[in-house]
Amino acid sequence: MTTTDIPAGLETPSDKPKRWDFSRDAVTPGRLTAWGAELACASALIAPLAEIPWEAGATAGVVCTGAAVVYEKARGSWRRVTVARASSWLATTGWLSYALATRPTLLTMAVGVSIWGAGAAVNIGMDKWGEETRAAEKELHRRLDQGEQIKAAQDGWARLLYDICGIDGAVADPIIDRWPSGAGETVKVTLPAHLNVDCLRGYEAELAGALHLPKGGGVSFSAGGPEVPRNVVFIAITRKNMMSGAIPYPRLTPTTINRPVGFGVIGNGSEAGLNLKDEGFIAIGAQGSGKTALMKTLGLGLVRCIDALVWDMDTSAKMSAVFVNPWLRYGIGVPLIDWPATNEDECRLMVLAARVVIAARKTEYADLLEDEDIDNLPARPEIPAIHIRVDETKSMPDDVLEGIDFIIEEGRSVNVRVSNTGLRATRDYITGAMDELTPGRIGLRTNNASELDMLFPGFGAPDMAIFTDPEPSCT
Repeated sequence: MTTTDIPAGLETPSDKPKRWDFSRDAVTPGRLTAWGAELACASALIAPLAEIPWEAGATAGVVCTGAAVVYEKARGSWRRVTVARASSWLATTGWLSYALATRPTLLTMAVGVSIWGAGAAVNIGMDKWGEETRAAEKELHRRLDQGEQIKAAQDGWARLLYDICGIDGAVADPIIDRWPSGAGETVKVTLPAHLNVDCLRGYEAELAGALHLPKGGGVSFSAGGPEVPRNVVFIAITRKNMMSGAIPYPRLTPTTINRPVGFGVIGNGSEAGLNLKDEGFIAIGAQGSGKTALMKTLGLGLVRCIDALVWDMDTSAKMSAVFVNPWLRYGIGVPLIDWPATNEDECRLMVLAARVVIAARKTEYADLLEDEDIDNLPARPEIPAIHIRVDETKSMPDDVLEGIDFIIEEGRSVNVRVSNTGLRATRDYITGAMDELTPGRIGLRTNNASELDMLFPGFGAPDMAIFTDPEPSCT
């Protein structure tokens, strides 16, 4: 039987277990005192019939008073609370003893009810006040403990930066920005006024070792935005290697090409994405580097876009097969790639179709931009962006390559983009137009540093030592 099937009136009042020390929320000491006074009033009323001696009431009251004092001391209650509880029980005991000894009258009962009402109000009110006070004390202790932990962390950072970097007087911010991915955190550190982020450069490996970070983790420094003081540094600490296992793909929900299309995660666990509406990309990787897997992942992101058409020039049929074969071979669903061109003639036809689309859109787009008073028209389901993916550019005929260059040059203003892949970053794979007009670059693995220089002009080849574990040396 589920919760919704339980008949009305039979629901479980609380999931908390019953305890016989009267610590359950419904049985507070204040309410227990009030109930005891009610019992005393009832005893006084039936005394003539039951012939209850006054000594019995006095004995019961003294026992209850002692039990209340012992219980409050065991709870660690304040003295005023213990005195109030004992006074309430003694007042009730005195009245009950008198009522039993003299037989209850109307005046006696009125006095008893008054004592009961006053005692109940005081004790129940004290329960509420006591719980609020206890909660406040608990919060105070929590803050004190937290303050001690913050002070210890700040002292630890100050000592670490002094021991590793020789910087004295650094102060770590008590608020740590923990990354949503759980891969690490960012710590804000204020350096002495005459220092800046440059004084920390070169100490990444030493700090990572001192922090006992695993392989794949690390430390990096950032100076922050233009409004951040020069002596403030943000230290990003990666405590988990995000590349050490399979990364599940996000939910297959519809999206838009107006947002970056994700294809993986970066070191801090955030999603890496490309703006495929406004720019194409060049992906270079040697055989076995994962280039086809990359294109499949990007393709999955593109086919989820409700405002994009995906055209593939894929003469090897490796890039498009996963999106077409369920329909082509088994009749399941529909083809997810809008146009897979798997031979040279189809590629020529695709170039011709793209030329026609570009020519037709130029006038229409100019009118829409003027009507809506905007500079960049977003993709829409009724006017979708067209993204053409070219697998292994070198395998394309010269006339198709010329058509691709034309699309890259003329399709930019009408949301027609081209992305290319290749085995090498050489002129055989990357034409002049691709190199000049394709800002997105992805380098998976190349054969030499000169290819990286071409793929990332002006930035040079990265130091590959940062991607490998240093060899142990004996001295």
